[in-house]
Amino acid sequence: MNAVTKPVATILDLDAMLDESLDAVPDMPDYINPPDGLYRFKTMSCKTEKYTTKPKDGKPATSGTRIRLTTSVLDTKELKQGETPVPNGTLFSETFQGTEEGLGYFKARAIKMLNVEDVKGVSLRDIMDGLVDTEYDAKAQTKITTTSAGTFENLNIRIIPPVAK
Repeated sequence: MNAVTKPVATILDLDAMLDESLDAVPDMPDYINPPDGLYRFKTMSCKTEKYTTKPKDGKPATSGTRIRLTTSVLDTKELKQGETPVPNGTLFSETFQGTEEGLGYFKARAIKMLNVEDVKGVSLRDIMDGLVDTEYDAKAQTKITTTSAGTFENLNIRIIPPVAK
């Protein structure tokens, strides 16, 4: 598990607040996949999480661990014609399965996000911690896949390396 701990939320007495306004309560960002386009992103968090799938179509439930990368839109640089921009601060997340293949995809993404040659000798924890607050330019593209199980939206993020000066 990632060493960073989540702050404990304060439980509010909502009954005592019924006659108060919510003016002091901050607006929370939406979680929306950004439309196809070019963006400036910032990694907000990178953590491991456990999950369990539900049994479906006679297949048993499965459990595992994955890496969840949560990203914020800092700036929309260019959109595909006809697309509506999402507000700056909008969040989206991607997951990488805790398998050799999933870690391979995560490693490749981390190298590009960190703009380094490799991550040899660097622990997974240090890579994950190093990604937090990282800003980068990228192209977002959504692919819609329809199968007998339903329709799925797959967000593909391609990092645009910084131009050498």
